[in-house]
Amino acid sequence: MIDLLDELERPLMELGETRSQIEYLERLADQDSLATVANRRAFMLELARAIA
Repeated sequence: MIDLLDELERPLMELGETRSQIEYLERLADQDSLATVANRRAFMLELARAIA
């Protein structure tokens, strides 16, 4: 029974780590690396959300 719980817990932990990595990469993709402000990609995404 304990082995089954361990097998279920591991993918959940990996999923959480993967989500954290995705959020980090999305922040990097939306930020100008020199000025640390929103870039064109972030602006276009926010504009599309506002129009919708």
